[in-house]
Order: sequence, then C-alpha cells, then structure tokens
Amino acid sequence: LRTQPAPPPLPLYRYDGLTALMAAAGQGSVKVVEKLIEAGADTTITDSRGVSACHMAAEVGGTDVVAALVRAGCATGRSHVAPRRLSYTLHSRP
Repeated sequence: LRTQPAPPPLPLYRYDGLTALMAAAGQGSVKVVEKLIEAGADTTITDSRGVSACHMAAEVGGTDVVAALVRAGCATGRSHVAPRRLSYTLHSRP
C-alpha cells in the first residue's frame, strides 16, 4: 500500500516572529487564544521587537485575553508596545 507524504507543517511563526497565538491575542479573541494554549502554543515567545502575545492583547484592550495568557505563563517583560496598558491590565484585574 502506497501512501502520499504528509504535507509540510504550517510555519509556527512568520519571518518577523509573529505567531498564531500573537495574532489571536492581537485580535482580542479569547476563545482562539484558549484553544491555542490548550493545543500547546508557546506563550513565552516574543517577536523580533520583543513583543509578546500579552503585549498584543493589552494593545487592543483584551483584558480577558491577557488574563488567560498570564495564567498560561505569557512573557510580560518590558516592550515598547503598550507597556503602560499591559501593566495596568495586569494590576487592575481582581
């Protein structure tokens, strides 16, 4: 029995380091973010500018997304993208 080779896997990130998790976070899509985390998405990756999925979620005001990412261990270090908003989001949640 002859089988065809499996198609190559989709890239985990683009040339600039953007991942599917970052894209979903930047859209404020908590359901997609949670599914990606459940599937094993790496929450510690930052792009070529040092921006994490948490930063992207904070930029669009996605407090539920930020909370889900932080629970999963998302990188929250310094970045020039939305640093104050991320800090406010992290510290304003009950």
